[in-house]
Amino acid sequence: MNIEEELKLVRKAQRNVESFEELYDLYFPKVYGFIMTKIRNQELAEDLTSEVFIKILEALPKFQARGLPFGAWVFRIVRNHLK
Repeated sequence: MNIEEELKLVRKAQRNVESFEELYDLYFPKVYGFIMTKIRNQELAEDLTSEVFIKILEALPKFQARGLPFGAWVFRIVRNHLK
């Protein structure tokens, strides 16, 4: 998926929270996999992944495209949450 297609999904989710599911489906495996490699505990990784997606959903209205992929923004949230 290119940046423009991804931004269309983001804008759609910003207008309609039910559309967030598409972003969740796209990023869940990546976020969970990243957290799992850092944590190496399935139960904790699942909990942290849920917490991260809550943060992403809450912050989504403030997201502004700045020429970087949405994933860069997502993983900044992930890394900050794991600190």
